[in-house]
Amino acid sequence: MYSRSRGLGVLCSVVCMFIFTACQSTTGKTADQTVSDASISTAVQAELTRDRVSNFPRIDVDTERGIVYLSGIVETEAQRAQAERLAWRVEGVRTVKNNLQIQNRPPAGAQTPGTMDPRIVDGSKVTVQYVFIAPAFTGIGQGYVREFIQGRHQILPALEHEVTGMKQGEEKQVELPEEVFGPHDDTKIVKVPKSVLPAEAKEGDLLENANGELATVAEVSDTRAVLDYNHPLAGKQVVVQVKILKVEDP
Repeated sequence: MYSRSRGLGVLCSVVCMFIFTACQSTTGKTADQTVSDASISTAVQAELTRDRVSNFPRIDVDTERGIVYLSGIVETEAQRAQAERLAWRVEGVRTVKNNLQIQNRPPAGAQTPGTMDPRIVDGSKVTVQYVFIAPAFTGIGQGYVREFIQGRHQILPALEHEVTGMKQGEEKQVELPEEVFGPHDDTKIVKVPKSVLPAEAKEGDLLENANGELATVAEVSDTRAVLDYNHPLAGKQVVVQVKILKVEDP
């Protein structure tokens, strides 16, 4: 049997948990995809290590759905460019986000003498307010506030990259990768007797089964219903409206 969920409240909790913990269970990301991302990161690190001419210092490599994020400090602009080129050599890489900083060069957006408000750099403690925007779901999570440490990957890499250099009071809309909640999977659409649904269930309702799994009512007829177990935002563009409330220097 199915019961009515708390609708957008449940959805909001799931979205917030994913953005600020990068929780794999809510993304639709399969075990194979997780292994693939780990393999890409390992392969990129191997490419960097093999390049003895560049003599790279330690570079952190993170991969999310084939998007490689490079972070750390290098000595020259040439090293920075070479690291990106090497990352592109690895099979399965879709995009490279090069966040490498040049040694002794202030990070992009870093505080300089005479600047009153610190900007977000690695190690900054950030307090952020955010609103989620997606097709058919607007204003999700309005007023939610969270803290995170920049550079520790406590939020999605794509979002962490976009807020770099922002300061207190600034706002920005960030477009997340279209399939951040996983692609839409037709095998997760099932037909059930209408009798197992709450009597008042209608198209668009979010229901919960006995195992705690959420499903959207896609269709309802006199005798049957179609339930969609995909995440409601699967395969959809998601935009996060962020406002930086506070930035504390590392």
